[in-house]
Amino acid sequence: MTRTLSIFSFEGFIFDYPVDREKIQEWLESEDCLIYPTVPDIPGPTYWDEFYLKVVKEAQNNPHHDFLIMTEIEEKSKETKKRIEFLLKTVKIEEPELILKSKRETLDSFYKRNINFYLSNHKLCKEKYSEINIYLNDFELTNMLGDSIRKNFNIKTVLHDI
Repeated sequence: MTRTLSIFSFEGFIFDYPVDREKIQEWLESEDCLIYPTVPDIPGPTYWDEFYLKVVKEAQNNPHHDFLIMTEIEEKSKETKKRIEFLLKTVKIEEPELILKSKRETLDSFYKRNINFYLSNHKLCKEKYSEINIYLNDFELTNMLGDSIRKNFNIKTVLHDI
């Protein structure tokens, strides 16, 4: 039986930005972007997008569905990844495949390189995945990734945008 893969953006999609739009880049690059006082130790419901949390949980609970959570928050230390994993556990998202952006990597390169790497390392991915869903908050980037997946892997790709 074939599977579905869903790719989610952590911040701005599952986890709401805790800062104003004009301060997002500064927040993403900050060493303490995910700790108090910017983000509470255990963030309440106002920090999460309930609709997309439900979509992630549906993927998590479906045995024929894999999912990746990708974040533009740079991996400054192992603590960054652990903090995101902890935050996800507080909303019952367990052991996700979590990919953090490397320092100085462009956004396009980050998504394209990691998605291509993930799909390339799954032998017979055409047989494994019948569909890939992309949930990002940047339509141009989502469209570019969908084109790349269809071109390089010939897999049906569904684009989702907020």
